[in-house]
Amino acid sequence: MAILTPAEIRKLSPEDRENRLTDLQVQVIKFRSKIVSGGTIESPGQMRELKRTIARINTIIHEERLKKTNE
Repeated sequence: MAILTPAEIRKLSPEDRENRLTDLQVQVIKFRSKIVSGGTIESPGQMRELKRTIARINTIIHEERLKKTNE
């Protein structure tokens, strides 16, 4: 289950995308620090979904930049 689908990401404004990206990156850092400190996370699959969603957002941001430069 995706946290954000590509269609949802495309509907967001550029500022919202950046804010969402920052929030997801903070969540990944929290998960990593929890793991390093010897704790366990409730759902290991959630880390994978966070990383995939971050990659989706970065891909769409990159696509938007390429569209602007090609116009």
